[in-house]
Amino acid sequence: MTSALKVANKPLREAFLASNLTAADVARRMGWFSRGYGDTSRVRRKLGLRPETSSGRNEKYGPRHRHHIDVEHAEALGEILGVAPWELEP
Repeated sequence: MTSALKVANKPLREAFLASNLTAADVARRMGWFSRGYGDTSRVRRKLGLRPETSSGRNEKYGPRHRHHIDVEHAEALGEILGVAPWELEP
């Protein structure tokens, strides 16, 4: 079993925060839905803006936020957010 190549999500997060898009806009464009609505939690988790799980706390370090994202999702999110593939670092 091979693991998927990961890249830092920081450029995507910064582009999202600087954009006029909402997490729901991005979720709909990605085709990520939950209960008929754009899955905003998934977008925020992928971008490191929300802890991995609602109980994703570590007593010593606090909530665990994602710092990397798989290349496939990074490229798709980058297209939506205007981040070029070469701006994504492993």
